[in-house]
This record gives sequence, C-alpha cells and structure tokens, in this order.
Amino acid sequence: MDNETLISRSECSRLLADRRSVRSFDPARTVSRDVIERLLEVARNAPSGANCQPFHFLALGNAAAKLTLRDACEAVEQDFYASDATATQRDDLAHLPVHAQKPMLTDAPWVIVISRRIATARERFYYPAQSTWLAAGVLLAAITAEGLSTVPYTPRPTRAIATALGLDETYDPLVIFPVGYPAGAPLPNLTRKPADQTTQIVE
Repeated sequence: MDNETLISRSECSRLLADRRSVRSFDPARTVSRDVIERLLEVARNAPSGANCQPFHFLALGNAAAKLTLRDACEAVEQDFYASDATATQRDDLAHLPVHAQKPMLTDAPWVIVISRRIATARERFYYPAQSTWLAAGVLLAAITAEGLSTVPYTPRPTRAIATALGLDETYDPLVIFPVGYPAGAPLPNLTRKPADQTTQIVE
C-alpha cells in the first residue's frame, strides 16, 4: 500500500470518529443529485441477511415532498411530547436541541428515508431490522466521508409517516437522514464514555 492510501484511510477514520449530529442546515447550500445517487449506491450495497436486501431508500429533494414529510413527523412528535414522553425521557433529552418542530426536514436540501421492508407472500427476508440498520450505518459513514452533515432521526410510530410518503403497509420507515451543510450553529458538546466502558479487545 502506498502512503497516500494509508493517509486517506486514516483521515476517513478520523472523520468518522469526530462526526457529530447536525440539526441545523443551511438551506442556501445545495447538494447535487449526483452526490445523493453516489450515497445511495454505497448504502444499497450494505450487507444484509442472506443478501435479501430488505431495505428501501427514498430520497426527497422536492420542497413540497419534504414539507409533507415534516408535517407528518411533527404530528407524531407532538403526540409524543404531549402524552407519550416519560419524565425520564424528557430529562435525558433536555441537554439536546430536540423538540416537536423539525425544520431540519425542510431546511436540508435532501432527506433520505430508509424503510425496513415487511415481506409479502412472494418474498423472504432474514433479519430485516438488523439489515436495515446496517444499511443506515453505511449511509451515515458515506455522508460523513462526502463532507456533508446529517442527524439520524427516528420518529415513532411510523405508519402515518409511511402513509404521508405514499408507502404501503410493507414499508416501515426506521430512520430519516436530512442531508446537507451545517448552518453554523455550534455542534453538541457531547462527551463519550471512556473506551474501557464500551470496548474490549481479546487477543
């Protein structure tokens, strides 16, 4: 391996380790469709159980479509904050800029929705949820390597969101990624747990 390859891999590792979620996007900075297609090409090649690929990617760049998604998500969030959120959940979220309003879904130039497919009578899927989350992780890495920002957003429940997007009952939108450039707001100052609390190496 030449030095340029080694440096490139080292830099990619640093980018992924330093990645932080961004919830405020600059609506004036565009991202080309070519870039989105490149991200999707990486993500759709993620590993999956028995190579069944039980995931679906929906990329939204249309303003009206993004607004439809935002409206559906905010309705779900309002229900959560009004009645479903426990006191413990509210305390755990207090240090983060999270609330029922989701302007990131219309400010970001693109939004990518990843759904877990529910098998029909003509299909067979193995480990569909695990496979879909693997694809989400690959997409997150690809977005970061591309020099873009995002935040994994996981609204629940998802049925109303799928309906708003025109997806039938075989689609379960597990995670939504707004994709773009940050608006300049400070990133969350998060402290990771010490390595010995989350990792172990056995030789």
